[in-house]
Amino acid sequence: MSPSEIKITVAAIFLFGKAPTQFLPGARLRFLRYEGVTAEVGTRFNLVKDVTIERPLHQLITEGRNLLESQMREFQQLGRDGVFKRIPEYPAFAWLEGLVNAVAHRDYSLQGDYIRITMYDDRIEFSSPGRLPSIVTVDNIQTTRFSRNPVIARVLSDFGWVRELNEGVKRIYTDMASYFLDPPVFSEPNGNTVLLVLKNNIAARSLRRMESQRIVFDKRWESLSALDRDLVYYIASIDKCTPRTLSDLTEKSRPTITAHLKKLVEMDIIVEHSTSPRDPTKYYAIKQ
Repeated sequence: MSPSEIKITVAAIFLFGKAPTQFLPGARLRFLRYEGVTAEVGTRFNLVKDVTIERPLHQLITEGRNLLESQMREFQQLGRDGVFKRIPEYPAFAWLEGLVNAVAHRDYSLQGDYIRITMYDDRIEFSSPGRLPSIVTVDNIQTTRFSRNPVIARVLSDFGWVRELNEGVKRIYTDMASYFLDPPVFSEPNGNTVLLVLKNNIAARSLRRMESQRIVFDKRWESLSALDRDLVYYIASIDKCTPRTLSDLTEKSRPTITAHLKKLVEMDIIVEHSTSPRDPTKYYAIKQ
């Protein structure tokens, strides 16, 4: 679309509540919910929900958010105080940002396709037609910002949907880490689609919950400071937990985190996995 067509489209969407189809043919979202971790066919067909939403963009996001929220489950998670609490299946910001990004940065010049959100028991996938825009790649997506649809992004920002300065993508990573889930995975599977996958490994949650519980009731727990306990809690809950992750989650400096990690290693509570003192892939785990 030309800049003038984009402006006309945005005005139609936000002032009149509808978009001329010749300008915006792809303002449509399809939601699929499967029972299990794969899409089956035939006698094993396991599609349990199939909803298509076709609305002006701001309404598309609102209805998509409400639909996704209705499908989210809750799990038990051991808190730092040793008490189990109910937490959502995914951090709300992460999946909402996945929806908003799919709408805001979709390539609307592509016809015959639509935004697709597919939910399985262990993950949720956001598929948006079009490649990543301009200089953005799957490797620099946390630090590089470039909008394919700047006018649409600006109006969505005014509505409170889009975050400026790429902070939305960065927060997906930090929020997933804070829920002890794997990092989000961005890819371009067919060269003309952007795919975001948020994973929710139920098996890993169960194992980590048991591991956390064992540490909380260890006799050494009482001798630990509040920061030490937070570090143990995060290390028990996050696979291959790095010093950088711990620094981000606790909002403490790297030297402070390093000193406390050294103490916990000496107490035989955690173990360091590295090939050298400056190994960039260094991570920590609970001592078995």
